[in-house]
Amino acid sequence: MAWEQRARGGRYYIRRYYIRKHWLAGRCVSEYIGAGEDAVLLAGLDAAARRGQRQGRAVRRREDEVEAALDEVTEIMAILTTATLLVAGCHTHRGYFCPSPVSVKSGH
Repeated sequence: MAWEQRARGGRYYIRRYYIRKHWLAGRCVSEYIGAGEDAVLLAGLDAAARRGQRQGRAVRRREDEVEAALDEVTEIMAILTTATLLVAGCHTHRGYFCPSPVSVKSGH
């Protein structure tokens, strides 16, 4: 989306026209909007939409960073939990931690 200057009707008569550009079937297509108040209004709407898209991308990027940090914390907590249970004398049985048979028999 851009304002373009084009000569019209003569060498010294130059006007600004708002032209939208978008992709259609793998090609860049220019869509002539005009030079009047409608063009100014649509240019403002397009600019607001682009700002919203940029803000949405920034929010998604921040959410991805937070999710990556939470995944890292979750992994560290799983390692610490496993280490704590092993030090406490537990062992794994079919994926679950159980008290060690030695500590159950001895009454500790």
